[in-house]
Amino acid sequence: MKRQCQFDPRNKQIIKVPRIFVFDILKKQIFYNQFVLKAGELTLDDGFLFPNSNKFTYLSDLSILSTQYDQEFSKKSFGKELISVFFFTLDQIKIVNMVEYPKISEILADTGSIITWNLSISFIVSKQNENICLQKTQNEVIQMYYHDFIDFKIQKNWLGKVIRVNYKEKEYDPKKSEEILSRLNQIVIKKMNYLNLQNEVAILQLILQEHLGLQQIKKYLESKYKLELLFDKLCHLKKHQTNKQIRLNIFLIVQEYFK
Repeated sequence: MKRQCQFDPRNKQIIKVPRIFVFDILKKQIFYNQFVLKAGELTLDDGFLFPNSNKFTYLSDLSILSTQYDQEFSKKSFGKELISVFFFTLDQIKIVNMVEYPKISEILADTGSIITWNLSISFIVSKQNENICLQKTQNEVIQMYYHDFIDFKIQKNWLGKVIRVNYKEKEYDPKKSEEILSRLNQIVIKKMNYLNLQNEVAILQLILQEHLGLQQIKKYLESKYKLELLFDKLCHLKKHQTNKQIRLNIFLIVQEYFK
């Protein structure tokens, strides 16, 4: 029984593995067994913070070449009648391995990469949701001016390019349709800025004023709450109350006024 060695990565050490060989013995026969030993060299770096290299040399493999001869060959070669001959040689090829365990700097670098990927994916998802919400709002604004826009079936690929436009069984050229939709979106974006929103509100106010009258609009806008009453309640809080009670009373009173 012979033993060869191999590396155990869990325990970081060289362990011996037994190997069993069976040899035949016959009368008037000689078995010539040639053992070829193969050496192995291992460089182990298990430093957690700094390099810590250790070298190991061991028997990595063993092979046998057996040849059978008669006793006449034994007498001529060795001068005796032998049963078996064992011949050991060392292979000229050596197996060289290197095992390096991760260091804290590499672990932190990998962790940083994972965090960066997560943040990048989160940003992409957030940006995509933002674009979807913006596109939905733009479509609703377009629908305010073109009521039949809701009946248009617009298909886009994953890059956002228009590939098909259908309206009541009528097909339109995708390229020209995309130009029209792009122009509409540009107009909608201008319409959605603060000044244009103010203008739209002013137009609505003029329309309501024309139909209801200015006095009727003022009547609807009048509030039953007065700021004087709010200050009276807040300024006449009892002095012996704690700051926490004062903040709670202020919160409840303001909440009641703005229901």
